[in-house]
Amino acid sequence: MMTCKICKLDKELDQFNEDRKGFKRKDCKACQGEYNRNYYLKNREKLLAYQEDFRLNNNEQIMKARIKKRNNENK
Repeated sequence: MMTCKICKLDKELDQFNEDRKGFKRKDCKACQGEYNRNYYLKNREKLLAYQEDFRLNNNEQIMKARIKKRNNENK
């Protein structure tokens, strides 16, 4: 059991994601999802512009990844 730092509820460990170092995050998956939704709504235009810019500047890399994924799915 672990307590979420946001909602202050005790939850099972499987209700928490791991960070990049492999440790459990202090906020539960539900609170993290709510934060991500709010962040997207507040920064939608900026995020969409970044995605479009990335697609335009990395088209070749994206196509290679898609081909690789297709080949792995067909095996």
